[in-house]
Amino acid sequence: MKDQNSSKKKMSLYDQTAWIYDRRYREIQEEKYKSILSKIALHKRDLVLDAGCGTGLLMEKIASKHRVVGIDFSENMIEIARKKIRNSNFIRADLNNLPFRDQSFNKVFGVTILQNIEHPQRTVKEIARIIENGGLAVLSTLRKKSNKKKLVKLVEEAQLRGEETYEVSEDLVVIASKKALSRG
Repeated sequence: MKDQNSSKKKMSLYDQTAWIYDRRYREIQEEKYKSILSKIALHKRDLVLDAGCGTGLLMEKIASKHRVVGIDFSENMIEIARKKIRNSNFIRADLNNLPFRDQSFNKVFGVTILQNIEHPQRTVKEIARIIENGGLAVLSTLRKKSNKKKLVKLVEEAQLRGEETYEVSEDLVVIASKKALSRG
């Protein structure tokens, strides 16, 4: 019950502040996106999930050339994103219970999300479930809320392999891959 109340409070806060989010966070988030996108090759055929898409700041950068789905728990954030990005799909859902089949996406971005989630282990396992073999997840959290060792452990516990971990702006970022399990 405590988790549910905490999640509802966070959702309410994001719903209430959605209208000022871009003004408040655009510059710092764009610094992160620029860094991340310089390290990740996106291909025309990729199906990309923006997990915790908020007002669609990342999607604005990639939706014109790639197939992107945005998911967030704040209806007001999604409404703002829908107005800005017309050629993408948006879903209001919980990142701990993603409404997608196994191995649905080639790439998943979850930028500055992990610190907002009650059970990040569940979220990362869900993300690992929906990434195809050979796919990538790019996840980040506020540096003040974690450290590199914890972040790598989180992805490894979800059966992802941490390929690179680095700092950008106020975040710790991990780029993780999903390798096919060998049968032996």
